[in-house]
Amino acid sequence: MNRVTDQVMIDALQQKWLVEEALTHRPTIQIGCGMKWIPGIVNTDPNPERAMWADVACFGDDLPFDDGAFNCVVSSHVINVFPDPIAAFREWARVLRPGGWCCHVIPDWRYAPNRKSSRYRFEKQHHCWRGPVVFQAEVMDKLSDVFRVVELECFEVFKWSFKLRAVRL
Repeated sequence: MNRVTDQVMIDALQQKWLVEEALTHRPTIQIGCGMKWIPGIVNTDPNPERAMWADVACFGDDLPFDDGAFNCVVSSHVINVFPDPIAAFREWARVLRPGGWCCHVIPDWRYAPNRKSSRYRFEKQHHCWRGPVVFQAEVMDKLSDVFRVVELECFEVFKWSFKLRAVRL
């Protein structure tokens, strides 16, 4: 396999996991859907060029939804672009019901390429976490009042990204 084939496989495996989580815990909101719209859930994205895939155009750290509106929040390679990931997670906790799920694919910058070249402010790379242990210490430990981490580990088949599964307290 070449690098392009590997990336296609990795993207498919990540998306498969995310879709399974999203559909299992509905109602679900996807933050920063990009071009990976998931049917049957609320897909959001702030990029006007992605309007055809987003149900709601909004930034993921300022959601136009009521408190406790969702059972699940999902995203893929999104939390790293927020200037303040702690504030973004707190906003996601606000729209989650107690016991709701927070499921995210997070780039592992020990293995992933640097993607700082985007022209959109919401796609520029802000944070370069180097694995689940660093992410736990720098982000999730600061959110222990709103989330309990259930799973935070690399995907079994590849190390490009790691997955977070947390429950809203």
